[in-house]
Amino acid sequence: MDLRQPPFYSFLREERQFCAVLAHLLMQRGDNLKTFVELLNQRPAMGSPLPIDNLEEAEVYIEYAYLRDLWDGFGVRPNRTRPEANGLKRAFIQNAFADLGLCDGLPIDWSAPPQAFNDNFISGHKIKLDIASPHHWSVSRLHELAGNSPDFFRALCKFKWSFNIKPDLVIAVPGSWTLCIEAKLESREGFYPTGTSEIKIFDERFGARKGRIRQFELQAFMFRELLHVEAQQVVIARDISEGKQEAGKDANVTPVLIWTDVFSHMDLDGSLPFVRRLVNENSTIREHGPAPADV
Repeated sequence: MDLRQPPFYSFLREERQFCAVLAHLLMQRGDNLKTFVELLNQRPAMGSPLPIDNLEEAEVYIEYAYLRDLWDGFGVRPNRTRPEANGLKRAFIQNAFADLGLCDGLPIDWSAPPQAFNDNFISGHKIKLDIASPHHWSVSRLHELAGNSPDFFRALCKFKWSFNIKPDLVIAVPGSWTLCIEAKLESREGFYPTGTSEIKIFDERFGARKGRIRQFELQAFMFRELLHVEAQQVVIARDISEGKQEAGKDANVTPVLIWTDVFSHMDLDGSLPFVRRLVNENSTIREHGPAPADV
């Protein structure tokens, strides 16, 4: 087999590749980011248009693992002791719970040693010396901790899963606005929980296939409730119908762009010729035409 024929760029269908190319184009000096924002501002679902007067300060991130890396940073700063790191981790959880209105409803000893503190959130764990990341918390233990309150249980799970999610592409102008972009090709919106035992707990608590936490809901929760940022969610899909399906019940406030339309407005001259070939010849996105102007 000749791996050069057909070239991989002509048929690849990896969403992260297209995110990487778009991020590359948006980080270039020139008008690409301004053009992208203007294209987005044309969508009625945007409501108020985003300002474009401070784009030199914009930050562009792929796979935005903010909470994961923030947590890791608590323990890796120079000369920071383990007790100091644990103090920061404990304070982060306690402050977040206070903001969410959970502190008064949960039987937690906030001054307990790390292993005892972790026992609140994890069943059968082996983490003894460090405050464990919420990523490690177990849904079964959170179910027990929340008692008879389904709202507490759901909030605890959303807090836990916020340390798992990595929005595909985030664009932020500090002090101004943030975009949370969900890039879709052939995958569909994810839901939590995903594990069989966790799904069983949710079904028993909320009813079959009810109470699930949508990917869009979880992203909005992370930005608004934990990071205190009002992020505008956006979908980029192969066509408008797929994008609206992804946005679901949020479609009226979530603008949809399509890949061919976005790339057709980008200046590709500062990129390798490969980028032009990818966006112009890839069969996965070229199957669909340009987006109508009133979406």
